[in-house]
Amino acid sequence: MMLLPTILAPAALIAAGDLVTAETATVEDVANSAAMCMLSAGKDGADKSRFENDAWVPSEGGYRHVSAPVTVEFPADKDGIARTCVVHAVLAETGDQTTLAKKLNEMLKTKALKQSGSDVWMVSTTTGFRGIQFYTDNQSDQPKVRLIGAAF
Repeated sequence: MMLLPTILAPAALIAAGDLVTAETATVEDVANSAAMCMLSAGKDGADKSRFENDAWVPSEGGYRHVSAPVTVEFPADKDGIARTCVVHAVLAETGDQTTLAKKLNEMLKTKALKQSGSDVWMVSTTTGFRGIQFYTDNQSDQPKVRLIGAAF
């Protein structure tokens, strides 16, 4: 079974209940969020419990990290059940996309399958096959990235 770290907000950044966020996310924050998202996805419905802790707050159909500009959503399929998990983040520079892909290679212990406009990682877990699809942004100086976690 793959255990992945939860992004925890440094206590110094949370004062009197205020949420403090930076303008861009770190590669570590996005990679950890994507891995959590992948493990949360499910064929019978996504498990949102990984995001129900002090590091995340409920936000419009998902969660927002309290100290990193990372959001997670659980879009519902046509039948009303959310099975996938989507991470949205803004990285500091275009080169961070390559660093993020390398970080995911290391974390997932596999290399991505290259597709037009995205990279896909597939892994076998104790609960079945799972994957992350990473959509890059080659238009922005501070790329807006999207990663989708799914179970198969």
